Amino acid sequence: MYHARPVTRSDRSRPVLALALALPLAAACAHAPAPTPAADPLAASTAATSPERATAPAATGVASPSDAPDALAPLRAEVDALLTAQGEAAWRGWTGDGPLELTAAAAGREKLLDPAALETVEAARRAATGPARRAADQLRAFLVGERLARASARQAQALASARAAATFTWDKRQVPLRRLPALLAAEPEAARRQALAEAHAAAAAKLGPLVTAREVLTPLDLEAEYGLTGGHPYHQEPGLDAWFAWRPLVGWARYRMPVEGLYLVGPGAHPGGGVTGAPAHNAVKEILADRRKLR
Repeated sequence: MYHARPVTRSDRSRPVLALALALPLAAACAHAPAPTPAADPLAASTAATSPERATAPAATGVASPSDAPDALAPLRAEVDALLTAQGEAAWRGWTGDGPLELTAAAAGREKLLDPAALETVEAARRAATGPARRAADQLRAFLVGERLARASARQAQALASARAAATFTWDKRQVPLRRLPALLAAEPEAARRQALAEAHAAAAAKLGPLVTAREVLTPLDLEAEYGLTGGHPYHQEPGLDAWFAWRPLVGWARYRMPVEGLYLVGPGAHPGGGVTGAPAHNAVKEILADRRKLR
């Protein structure tokens, strides 16, 4: 996401200041002797402003390191465009009636998957330091992730389709596997809950051959790796005392924190967890409203 910097009073005064500086220089140049045809204007300017450098050779035109072009700029622009297209497709899938289709978002950007793109990033990464090195690390991680996602797309889709179609028998009827949590919550008898879990496990075992890798994260892992307090994926339990105007706490709702200018987004804010973007969407609206009040 790109943010345009607002034009300030100092920005508007810069052209006037530049003109004020240019007029005396132009007047001084008008009274200065005309240089010979062979003279280098840059060398003449250097000699006139700095006598001790009068004998220094003219500039060779070699650019400083800060003037060097950013070799990763084209890749960053492609990644930004891809993320924007993926975000728009995801939002349409979540809020509309159509399927979640992300494949079309990558059309025309196949060069991001080319090994040459990773080689370019790796070369820039080795030569960079500080923030530039961290930026190159993030870009490399994104490209590697995209390559892995594309390489495993067929297997992932097959597993997702099999899970959606899988059922188990309960009370003489076929029940989708995804209904297990609701059925367990509604079943008061311990013996039937045990039988329900066993029937589900037997049906789920048939999906085993489709699973090629697995990673199990405990709440301790989630807290250590991602900073989730207590390993809670929603940051906070969505209870009746932490919902709507009470989320995350009474007096801290509407996304504004006690520290002025600090806003809360993510699952800890209303409407809570899940990858919906709704808390951030609502928080941005409040931020923009506060900015308008300051004008």
